[in-house]
Amino acid sequence: MLYVTLQLLPYALDDVVQEHVAKLLGIILGANISFCEHVNFVMIGCSQRMYLLKLLRSQGLPPKQLHTVFTALILSRIELIPS
Repeated sequence: MLYVTLQLLPYALDDVVQEHVAKLLGIILGANISFCEHVNFVMIGCSQRMYLLKLLRSQGLPPKQLHTVFTALILSRIELIPS
């Protein structure tokens, strides 16, 4: 039989701040092992890059080049499949 003991987290120390999120291998994990923080981080970055695409389109960048910029700046951020 396998018995698992529950270990309590250590008490907070003076002048030491406990973090509730951690970045590990490029992925941001929350304290409850959720990906919500990571998804929010990626979505904010993609939103900023979409604004850049809007500016480039308004400056007359052709669709083929817009697609190249989209692939490089946005699609590469949201793809989970390693190349």
